[in-house]
Amino acid sequence: MSALNTVKIKENTSQGWLNGFVGVVLFSGSLPATRVAVLEFNPVFLTVARASIAGILALIALLVFKQKRPERKQIFPLVIVALGVVAGFPLLSALALQYITSAHSIVFLGILPMATAVFGIIRGGERPKPVFWIFSVIGSLLVTGYAVAQGLTASPKGDLLMLGAIVLCGLGYAEGAKLTHALGGWQVISWALVLSLPVMLPLMCCYMPVSFGDISTEAWAGLAYVSLFSMFIGFIFWYRGLAQGGIATVGQLQLLQPFFGLALAGLLLHEKVSIGMIAVTLGVILCVAGTRKFAK
Repeated sequence: MSALNTVKIKENTSQGWLNGFVGVVLFSGSLPATRVAVLEFNPVFLTVARASIAGILALIALLVFKQKRPERKQIFPLVIVALGVVAGFPLLSALALQYITSAHSIVFLGILPMATAVFGIIRGGERPKPVFWIFSVIGSLLVTGYAVAQGLTASPKGDLLMLGAIVLCGLGYAEGAKLTHALGGWQVISWALVLSLPVMLPLMCCYMPVSFGDISTEAWAGLAYVSLFSMFIGFIFWYRGLAQGGIATVGQLQLLQPFFGLALAGLLLHEKVSIGMIAVTLGVILCVAGTRKFAK
C-alpha cells in the first residue's frame, strides 16, 4: 500500500469519527425529547408522525437533488433499515418511556455499540481484533454500572421494550452503514423513510388526536426534534461516519451518547447530573480510544 493511500485511509477514518460524533450528539436528545412528547402524544402517533414528517422532507430532498432510485437488490436492506430505525426503535422506546424514566432508558444505550458491532460482523463482514471486544465490553459495563448505581426504579415491561428497541436499532445502524457505500449517507435514510411513507401516513391519520388544543409547546418541540434531528439529520452524519470509519469502530462512539443524553435530561427534565457521571464519561472516552486503536 502506497504512502498516499495510507494517508487517504487515515483521513477517511478521521472524517468518519467526526461525522459519527456529530450524529451521536444529535441522537443524544432523542430519548429526553421522546419522553417529553410521549407525556401528551400517543406513542404510536408519535412514532408514525415523526416518520411521516421526516419522510416528506426526505422525499423533497431526493427529488430536488434528483437521486436515482435504489436497485431492486437494495430494497430489502432498505426495508431492514426502516424496520430498525424508522419504526422499531422509535415505537418501542416511546412505549418504554411510558413505564420508565428518560434517565433509566438511557441505561440501555450502553448496549447499543455492542449490538451495532455484532450486526456489523454478521451483515457487514467486519472482523475487529479480540482486544476491540475487551474495550467494548468494559465501556458498556461502565455505562450500565453507572446508571444502575444511581438506584433507578426499574420496570420489567419498560426494560424489555427498551432492550428490543436497542436490538432493532443496532440492526438498522449496521444495515444502513453497509448501504451507504453504494447509495450515500443521507440517501439511505431518505429512501428508508420514503419506503415507509405509504404505511406511516395512513397510520398518522388514524392515530391523530381529536384535538391538538391541549398539547403544550414542550410536547410540540419534542415531536419537532425527533422528527428533524433524530429521524433525518442525525442519520446523514451517522451513516456517513459508519461507512467511512467502520461500523464496529465508529459505532463505539455510541458509548458517549448516554452521558450527553443524561446531560440533556438534566436540563429538560431537571434530573441531577453528578460528578460520578463526569468520571465515568472519562472512562468511556478511554474505551472509545481503545476500540479505535484495536478495531482492525
